[in-house]
Amino acid sequence: MHFTPPALLLTTLIFISSYTIMASTIGATTFSALSPRTATLIQEAQALFQAKFDPAIFARHWAPNPVFVDPIAYASGMREVMAQWKGMTVFSESKTLDWKLTKDEPNRIEWEQRQFYKTALFSKTMESTVVLELDDEGRITHFEDRWNHKPISNGITYPLRRLNAIVMPFLTRPPPPSSL
Repeated sequence: MHFTPPALLLTTLIFISSYTIMASTIGATTFSALSPRTATLIQEAQALFQAKFDPAIFARHWAPNPVFVDPIAYASGMREVMAQWKGMTVFSESKTLDWKLTKDEPNRIEWEQRQFYKTALFSKTMESTVVLELDDEGRITHFEDRWNHKPISNGITYPLRRLNAIVMPFLTRPPPPSSL
């Protein structure tokens, strides 16, 4: 298992731990209330959030050239996207506490969630809005994790977010996209 170097990891952990999260109750949606397609996409996304990296998830439900966006990364292409999710293994524990579907359209799924993360240095509960954009075959083309439910701008942080995405594959070593 490969982890990020201590300096990059420490910087990321400090950023996450200092991020102020507004306390609220999100509510709950049950998977049985959803279409099979929506339930599967959300369950597999939540598995990734829970640090259960599995290349088969990407082979089943991701378009060949997806984009992943959050406040610390702007990953473009399957290799960069898989590296971001493989990096979640730095957490000794990550679990979805609750979630609620807010939009279910043919080419877009959105939900709010509350996620608990734990490392040796800290534990944190994060709230976010997750946005999936899908192609006509139902594959994920764009995955956005909006911390604190705030839209992500590509302003001054974009170069650092791109740097994170470019460096992360060398640190986490995801399988090559051609193996999917």
